[in-house]
Amino acid sequence: MTDDKALKLQDLGFKILRTRHVAIRSFESLIGQMIAALPAVKFGAVHVKPLEISKNRALVANNRDFSCFMDISDWDAIDIQWWCDHIVGAKRSLTPLPITKTIFSDASLEGYGFFDETENRKVGGRWSSTEKRQHINELEIQAAHIALRACCQDLFHCHIKLFLDSQVAIACIRNEGSTKSLTCQAATRKLILFCEAHDLDLSL
Repeated sequence: MTDDKALKLQDLGFKILRTRHVAIRSFESLIGQMIAALPAVKFGAVHVKPLEISKNRALVANNRDFSCFMDISDWDAIDIQWWCDHIVGAKRSLTPLPITKTIFSDASLEGYGFFDETENRKVGGRWSSTEKRQHINELEIQAAHIALRACCQDLFHCHIKLFLDSQVAIACIRNEGSTKSLTCQAATRKLILFCEAHDLDLSL
């Protein structure tokens, strides 16, 4: 990504943060620039998905009129600020790190389990009565998050190979979120933010 494009994105982000009340068209332009920059910005997608959801809500509320205005929530402001802080000078290595750990994760409506192949360790647990009412796709993502926290808490700047059965969960994690399912989006965001905090590369 060129410096000019990075600065253009940053300038628009700062402008929106200052006003906190913008035309949906301007907000869409910011999101479009972010999406175009994703190949160069590690963990960028997890900070775009909530903005896409907010834009879609604003369009529904305004009969898809892009000239209407929308308010920027405090939560969306956090993600916009993240982009402003990270876009200039952003670059992503094209050479993957060697795999440090391989984890197999699985979930059912009753419980979850994972196998840390690297450490030859198997762990399982049961969902609470509240969790059992959640959709299986959300539970699959939560199970993967539990596995990562249990196996990678002390790891940083590593490459983790993660195996899951659910194609929906795999797609959500690969895309760093979902605009179709808010529950899967919330579960995936927690997982990816853990990976960001530990600078973990995931392959699925």
